[in-house]
Amino acid sequence: MATLKKSITVDAEQKDVWNAIVSYRDSQPHRRRVVSSEGERTVVEESFTGLPVVGESRLVYEETETPFNRIDFRLLEGEHLSKFQGAWILTSDGNAKTSVEVTAEFDIDLQVPFKDTILNQLAEMDMSKRISYIKDTAEAGQ
Repeated sequence: MATLKKSITVDAEQKDVWNAIVSYRDSQPHRRRVVSSEGERTVVEESFTGLPVVGESRLVYEETETPFNRIDFRLLEGEHLSKFQGAWILTSDGNAKTSVEVTAEFDIDLQVPFKDTILNQLAEMDMSKRISYIKDTAEAGQ
């Protein structure tokens, strides 16, 4: 199992950062789509290509929102992924800056050498893209 934790400070109000995180669901329709949304629960389907060993993978996960402070996510079903869970946590400093912390735990159901190292590298790249999107989108005022 691998764990990734990243944090960043965004020069934007907490609500704008929240909206940027939520907008990421629709930012790449060829890779990701909202399956359903009801109240504070949203189900998202996401596809990944070019992965080492497995090539492609698809996962369905649920996001549970606590507006405008936290979004928890957990795996509902996934190809090759046996664990995927974590949270986005937002904290305002009261001066139009928002601290964003994301933690994710994940594992694959394949036994391959150095799998945690590979997983961490892939997750690091993906999470960096997500955080950059959120920062850029929130700071641009969407």
